[in-house]
Amino acid sequence: MLKLMIVNMFKLLKLFLITFVFILLVDFFFGKLILKKLENFLQKTEFYERLIRVNYPIYHHSFLPNIDYGHGNGFNFIYRICTNNYGFKSKCNSNVGKEFDIAFMGDSFVEGSLEYEKTFVGIFEDKTKLSIANLGIVSYAPKIYLSKIKYLLNNNFHFKHVI
Repeated sequence: MLKLMIVNMFKLLKLFLITFVFILLVDFFFGKLILKKLENFLQKTEFYERLIRVNYPIYHHSFLPNIDYGHGNGFNFIYRICTNNYGFKSKCNSNVGKEFDIAFMGDSFVEGSLEYEKTFVGIFEDKTKLSIANLGIVSYAPKIYLSKIKYLLNNNFHFKHVI
């Protein structure tokens, strides 16, 4: 009886390991494709916002580039999140170069939990007509500010002023 239980336990363990390896292989080779196919559905869920805010090895976390996401979660409202070709929060469909008059660095106050045009950075850009980079992201801290600015400067970004 005990021998039969041990044999069955090893069969279950073998089945578990085969299933686990199979799932890892599917995820590794087809994970991005599956997420791309599900994107229209996922955009309507809270889960999707976690996909557009990504880990970044140099400065912890950032937005993906070229985002146009209409289901951002405000405090008790939904808003549209757009990023430019470098992943900086901006007007929708913005493609910019690497030269800016002013860069605003900060956390959620700079990012703004509402449409870009309604944030103080967006209003400043609209009123001054200057080239603005909104480098703010929720949960940033001074160490991340420094890492991000150093990274951008080392990668040929130019800012006349950083606030």
